[in-house]
Amino acid sequence: MKIRVIGYLVLAACSVLPQAGYAALDSAVAKGIATALGGKKVSEIINEARLSGVSLISQAENSANALISRAGNEATVLAGNMSFIFRDQLDESFDDLSEERKAILIEAEALRRDLASAKDVAYDFKDSTVLDLNALAEKIPFASDDFFIQSIRGLSYLPQAGDFRFKVAATTLGVQDGVSTTIKVLKGHGPASTEIEGVLVDQSRQRFNADISIPNSELASEFRTEDMAIVPLTLVFEATAETGWWVFADEETEVYEVPIYLNFFPHRAATVTVSAKVPVYEWVDIGKKTERYQTPNRHCDDDCRRQPTRGGNRISFSVPGGPPPYKEGYQRLSNPKQDCIGGRCGWSDSFNLRLVDNDTRLIFTWDTWSTSGTWEATADVSEYRRVDEDDAEPRNSDAFFGKLLEFVVSSDATLTKLEVETFTKQRYEVIVGAPDPTGLLTYQGEFDAGPGNSRIVYQVSSPEAVRADRY
Repeated sequence: MKIRVIGYLVLAACSVLPQAGYAALDSAVAKGIATALGGKKVSEIINEARLSGVSLISQAENSANALISRAGNEATVLAGNMSFIFRDQLDESFDDLSEERKAILIEAEALRRDLASAKDVAYDFKDSTVLDLNALAEKIPFASDDFFIQSIRGLSYLPQAGDFRFKVAATTLGVQDGVSTTIKVLKGHGPASTEIEGVLVDQSRQRFNADISIPNSELASEFRTEDMAIVPLTLVFEATAETGWWVFADEETEVYEVPIYLNFFPHRAATVTVSAKVPVYEWVDIGKKTERYQTPNRHCDDDCRRQPTRGGNRISFSVPGGPPPYKEGYQRLSNPKQDCIGGRCGWSDSFNLRLVDNDTRLIFTWDTWSTSGTWEATADVSEYRRVDEDDAEPRNSDAFFGKLLEFVVSSDATLTKLEVETFTKQRYEVIVGAPDPTGLLTYQGEFDAGPGNSRIVYQVSSPEAVRADRY
């Protein structure tokens, strides 16, 4: 039996590009790429794809964008596939290749350029989960003659308690005559990688397919609270094929190492900025309030030195109002004054003019011991009125999968909205109380949060709901 290790054969996916992206290149574009590749060694061309993969994965780690991570996977895949296809021609110049071989590298370079242009943009969760090589395989007629990865489904994960499951489609997998493949999963890439224990592989369900399950305990610690984690794994395929027949029968085994990256989304489902329109209130002058009082005749005819006829007088009036926090329509008094405006004004004292009850009531008391006089008390009146509308200071909150999201706003806010940036970088706005168009947040209600405040409560969807229905 012969065993051969084929280094790093990796995954490519065309999902970053539409299927039409694998149609024949425009002749002018192909000619331009051929000119750029002229004079380069095959190994140099392949290394550019590998370096693009390294750069894209680095960008994905910095931006926490699974689309860029997928592009990095695809560029790494591209380099590995080309290394396998051209393993006997790595030192040859592009110019010395057959036209068929040149065409393969031209297509590969076109794909590399598209992948390298991946941007930090919004995306759907489901778009980050699948790598699909079927369309690319059609460009390489002889791919089906050897081990060739066609697709992997299930490369992105939300926080979960279950095992990590994904499906691999490749030419030697499943139940087949004359060929069998064993699969191991390593954590990490290269010499430092270690085999993950307890991995289950099922190839009995469908030809060319294998279901792989990694125990939750082996990878769950990779999930982070706020940021996406990119976890490197290596899939090791040992394909054994029967060769010859009868007494000449033998087996030939080849080992293929496939580096991949898993995307582990954080526990934080979204960052939410709460903004509100709040009314602006001011005390507005609305006039004066006045009341008059005619004192009784307290004239003294005899022995008046001791003021035997002395008596008290009182003027009191009020406006509707109350203590802070003030409500629209409250009134208050200011600048109280008193005066005698007719009749006998002398023979009086003990004047006491004051505002009480949060400046909503005026009280004026005094004594007289004379004939009748007319007195008045007056005060300016102002009312607490809405005069404008302003933006409240925005507040940022983190929304975590399966948890409640709560925030406090002014109870008289006229318009409260949420500006949401999800874990997949989607941005949208939703008015409080209105349905969330993505279903990520579910409105629970508005509740009292003390004087002048209201508590707004949302339920954040569970990872299971997001996986199943919405992203």
